[in-house]
Amino acid sequence: MTNMDHSEAVRLQAAEKYLLGELPKEQHAAFEEHYFDCSACAEEMKVTIAFMESARQAVREDARQAVEEKKLAPVPPKNGGWFAWLRPAFAVPVLAALWFCRSTLLSLEWKPSWFNALAGCAVFAVTASVSYETSAHASVATAVANLPTSGTFVLLALSLVGGAFAIPIAQELAFRGYLARKLVAANFEQVPFEQFTWLSFLVSSIAFGVLEPNWLAGIFAGMIFAAAMYRRGLLSDAIVAHVTSAGLLFALATIADKWAFLGRL
Repeated sequence: MTNMDHSEAVRLQAAEKYLLGELPKEQHAAFEEHYFDCSACAEEMKVTIAFMESARQAVREDARQAVEEKKLAPVPPKNGGWFAWLRPAFAVPVLAALWFCRSTLLSLEWKPSWFNALAGCAVFAVTASVSYETSAHASVATAVANLPTSGTFVLLALSLVGGAFAIPIAQELAFRGYLARKLVAANFEQVPFEQFTWLSFLVSSIAFGVLEPNWLAGIFAGMIFAAAMYRRGLLSDAIVAHVTSAGLLFALATIADKWAFLGRL
């Protein structure tokens, strides 16, 4: 083994290569023997070790920060946010259907009553207590949070016109105006709205409820809306109760930022 002096150690950058394991075996042993007796090389070793440790610490800190930023980054809405538009988008065909059935709506008798508003409030209270952040509509809240301002405005407009008005009216025409009376007699148009049978009451309420995110709350709502209709024999009473409930849900979603309720409209 040849001896290594200080000038050769400097020329070979021996201290750095020694710590990195890049010195050939013979030079490794020679430098090892040299730096024990060379204060300059020993000092260079300490400085190099400190530098390498600082570099490792900086890399670790950068990696930790990157992981934290990834954890804190906003999660993009599942399904590309399309689910948030699904139910409000029904507003367009439903409005078209209501326009086609406008003669039926205009022929209904409309009489104000506090009972209908209270019935709607009761349905709203039950629905709001059990339906927020359900698995079926939690993604609506995520999607709305990531929409641009214009997209949020359009979504809210569709939810108001469709979810709070058009869809409740159409559902009452279908479940109370048609199905509940069809279960009484085949010629349902001749059946008065106050005609009650347990079969029509239960089947129409259950059929309405199973289409809702929470079917128990949906069946309860169907029974309340049916009761509103049977009370005075007016389908318009059920419509008012339903629209009241949906309108309160819309108000809660927008005022309290509980956007998942938009999926319940």
